[in-house]
Amino acid sequence: MTYTTLVHGLELYKHAEFSVRIGNPKSSLALCVVWQDVDKILESHPEFLEKFALIGNLRSPFGINVIMYNMALNPHVKHLVVWGPDKLSNTNIGLNGKNALLELWKSGLDEKKQIIGTPFKLVEEIDASIVQLILSHVKLHEESGQPQLDVNLLPEFTDSRYMESARFPEFVVKAPETLPSEGFTYLIREKKGADAYLSLLWHIWKYGKKSPIDEGGEELKEIRDAVVVIENEDPENIQIPEWMLEAKALGINRDALENYYKTQFSPEFYRKEIFPGVVKFERPKDYSYLYSELINAFPRPQEVTNTVQTLLDTQDYEGAMIFIAMNSKLNKEETQMMIESIRQSNLSQNEKAEVLLEALIPPTDQVANVIDRIKRKKADLDKEIVLWDSRYHSKLESGRPCLEKFSFSVRDDRVDVHVFVRTHDICQAWFFNFYGITRLLGKIAKETGCSPGVITIESQSAHIYPRDWETVKKLLKEQIEDKSVRMFFDPEIDGDPRGVMNIDVIDDKIKIKLQDLKSGDMLFEAEGTSARELMYKIKHFKLISRIDHAAFVGSELAKAEMCLKLGIEYKYDGPIELPGGKKIIS
Repeated sequence: MTYTTLVHGLELYKHAEFSVRIGNPKSSLALCVVWQDVDKILESHPEFLEKFALIGNLRSPFGINVIMYNMALNPHVKHLVVWGPDKLSNTNIGLNGKNALLELWKSGLDEKKQIIGTPFKLVEEIDASIVQLILSHVKLHEESGQPQLDVNLLPEFTDSRYMESARFPEFVVKAPETLPSEGFTYLIREKKGADAYLSLLWHIWKYGKKSPIDEGGEELKEIRDAVVVIENEDPENIQIPEWMLEAKALGINRDALENYYKTQFSPEFYRKEIFPGVVKFERPKDYSYLYSELINAFPRPQEVTNTVQTLLDTQDYEGAMIFIAMNSKLNKEETQMMIESIRQSNLSQNEKAEVLLEALIPPTDQVANVIDRIKRKKADLDKEIVLWDSRYHSKLESGRPCLEKFSFSVRDDRVDVHVFVRTHDICQAWFFNFYGITRLLGKIAKETGCSPGVITIESQSAHIYPRDWETVKKLLKEQIEDKSVRMFFDPEIDGDPRGVMNIDVIDDKIKIKLQDLKSGDMLFEAEGTSARELMYKIKHFKLISRIDHAAFVGSELAKAEMCLKLGIEYKYDGPIELPGGKKIIS
């Protein structure tokens, strides 16, 4: 939940999702670090606590509301410095919030409190006239182009205030009505990821309960254990429909998605050659974790690095070299060749140890391991990518990966993947995650000579944040509620994988036949004299997997029983003519 409090002489408006830290109460400067981790920034730049009154991040445009609340509470702050030089702050996702903030200072608000030139709107509780005062008196400094922020070049402190402190009412987004549901394990099966995304949003919106996902955190709309199956997505041509591109608040476009894959799933963005044939993965220091690192360069145990450093300090390079060589992942000959090559270089002792460590005890490339296992033992169920390090992540309170595990399996030369996600922001993150997963699956399938198969994404907590409720409500109204209902069967979309049910009336009996969709082979036969009798047989043998198929079969059985009782001709999936000339349309 959000709340107002007094900290070190400053009024502060806190929000669970957007970190705000108190610095020097006498300062008239505030710092926005965009996508960077506030605590990590303060660890590496403790001088910021003296220079700035407030330090916070901005990981989505919704955070602009939190900035406005805090600026209104502290009118002695007359300078807002925006500094996000890191890679992720300058991706499409990272730029989303920053660009909206810059546009607010440039163009202001319209009469509906929407930031002009953007799809983003401030919450109703914010007084637009106060925002105008802030925009008029607070200078915005965009310093993201500077790799290092020189605080000495920033304005000096001033004591004056340009207005009295203003407190906006707590913003409360009313949750939509929740319908009763099964409460746990929601199965969604679609051909394409975009359709699955829309269906998942609908399930959460209609059936999700308001629940905090963190101790003392804000309440979200959540369903538990959402299992989404995407059966037919082409990794080389992932479907992105027009409605998704037109919903600007989602931030989804092909460039943004590809940028996400390159920065979060592909290692090339972060690999650096530190010695001929030796590559090091360099994660930006301001990030507590990176999917690309965990997938492609899972860190070696910290104890190994600590031991090497201790040996360097106490026994010089030779002692560290012996330890590294004893634990080398290369064979004896390769190990010795690398040692000799490094020994002949002009590197310092520390640099030699760094290169040798990366060469002989490298981080784990889990993608390479999966590819190797598929090539050597295709049928085995042992092709795992695990992102959660229980020795480390289980002890943290924040900064932990949401995607935890990828399980790959191969059947009929097709690679399928099951991904487990412990906590999942569906509106803003799910489709980006899906895109990255699909592209990674395509890479593995291509390098192993297999075809990409089914993608299953299981989200332990699938939720929508309050900041996105209006966006989701509008999207679902346009794409589901206001759409005409499709009144025909499309075998490519609606086909039940368990088979198609054919129905006929022969010799005073209703007969059902379940046939394979592809081969037409007979799978099951039964007969009876009533729709009720056959309905329970179908239920008993669990012959139908789709709700729409069950609804269709139920209507056809009722029609068949009517024809049987009235002695008229039954036409499967066609109109029947009643005595007197009236027709029932199937």
